[in-house]
Amino acid sequence: MPRGGSKRRPSAMIRRVSRREIQTLLDRVDNMKTKSGRPISERLKPRNKVLISLLYLSGRRVSELLGRVYDYRESEQKLIEWYEREGKKVPEKLLLRFETEDREPDVYMGVTLADFKKAEDGSWLQMRCRVLKKGSWDDGLKEVIEWIEPIFLDDPFTAHVMKWINLLKAENERRRKPLDEGEVKLFRIGASRAWQIVSELDPKNEIIGKTHWFRHQRMSHLSEVMDPYELRSFAKWETIEPAVAYVHGASGRRAAKVRKADQKAGGYERRM
Repeated sequence: MPRGGSKRRPSAMIRRVSRREIQTLLDRVDNMKTKSGRPISERLKPRNKVLISLLYLSGRRVSELLGRVYDYRESEQKLIEWYEREGKKVPEKLLLRFETEDREPDVYMGVTLADFKKAEDGSWLQMRCRVLKKGSWDDGLKEVIEWIEPIFLDDPFTAHVMKWINLLKAENERRRKPLDEGEVKLFRIGASRAWQIVSELDPKNEIIGKTHWFRHQRMSHLSEVMDPYELRSFAKWETIEPAVAYVHGASGRRAAKVRKADQKAGGYERRM
């Protein structure tokens, strides 16, 4: 059953890039301009950099970082329209639910300052977020909370994350009545604004597809060294199939195994 929303390009069609190209995007943040052509404020630069950094490092979907409101009734209406447009019979269960139930929207506020902690040895950061693709759609979305790790503190991208966290903490402490850290959102923008930021960094679409592109790049890089079970655990997929597809498509892993097979076959001498 379709869940609605825009269709993404198949992963195989997305060009794989190195971390250097992600760094290029981070460097471009310093030259971003407003619609009037003026440089963006210094306050927004670290926010935009941590958005890029966390989308990649955590491999999370943009709504899992920023939060979102899921309107059941609106989604059911779109789904009914899709069935009718395709000339298919609308499931009776869907029609009955749409006509008789009035469920409250499912609200997730996104990652907050309270959702970060350091590992026991202090070498990496853990980030807590809701995994939005898990759970039954028919019976309501389940609230699945996971800790995403590791986000290594010595990674250059993580420096942007820590700078932003410290800035938000300092701003909160300067309030006359500081908020609980669980009330301080990491980002006060929606998914559409996040997409605009990404588009502004790559106006000719030379590097990026959409915000989900960062998740794809992260999983592609990890698939070179992780087995499907490890990758599934990091990505928080419900099934193993996506992880298997990534690992089997990892060119570096495949090349290394071809080399090893050739050497084991005997009579192999590498030419310089």
